[in-house]
Amino acid sequence: MGLTIGVGFLAREARDNAEEVAIFKESFDLLNEVLAEAGMPPHHEPLDIPDSEVFDAQMLGYGGLHAVRRLAAYYVCEGRLPAQVRYDQYAEDPVTATLYQEIQKNLEFDHPQPAERLSAPKATPSLFQHLMLHSDAEGFYLPTDFEHVIFDGAQPQREGIGGMVGSAPRLLKECLTLARFINLPLDIDIESEEMWDVVDDPPSQGELWKICGVEAFGIARLIRGCEAAIQHKAVLGFF
Repeated sequence: MGLTIGVGFLAREARDNAEEVAIFKESFDLLNEVLAEAGMPPHHEPLDIPDSEVFDAQMLGYGGLHAVRRLAAYYVCEGRLPAQVRYDQYAEDPVTATLYQEIQKNLEFDHPQPAERLSAPKATPSLFQHLMLHSDAEGFYLPTDFEHVIFDGAQPQREGIGGMVGSAPRLLKECLTLARFINLPLDIDIESEEMWDVVDDPPSQGELWKICGVEAFGIARLIRGCEAAIQHKAVLGFF
């Protein structure tokens, strides 16, 4: 399935499709309902982002996102690079499942039941929580910094939110950690021929980021998206 990430899409729609912008604003109303229930201030999406600064980028589908998460799992759990596999194998990996389990344990320690508050061990930081705990297909990263992913407690969950809301500054830190892990140049042009070449035909040896071409492609795009969200105080959206 296809996946696009973007910043400034509401500003663009407000200029190009003024009659229909109310439909797009409904998602932000639902987002603010989630934030209110979590005791957080509302998000006010800017409408003055110039067309030239609106960001959108195609990811390599859901599999490309799963590849980035798999890399994070091997970094945390095993301290090594994962073996390169077929595109359809990125989503299913026991090491990724282990990281999800560890993140869940940390969330439980950080939010113990009253009877457990004195006995629960101190939580360790939930590495890569914002990367791992987010819908593949939809939802938002806010431009503000907060420690834990926010969960949509509504049943059924609100449309377009994806069940979870993340922090772009936290996601940026997580992606920068992975970029350093594979020696990804932070100034790389995400649409360069070089970037597309390593996705189409990753080498078996040489520079780490090229060997991890699929992962590098996704990390670089997420970094640019987070930077744009923070710069414009706008959400990074998944579509």
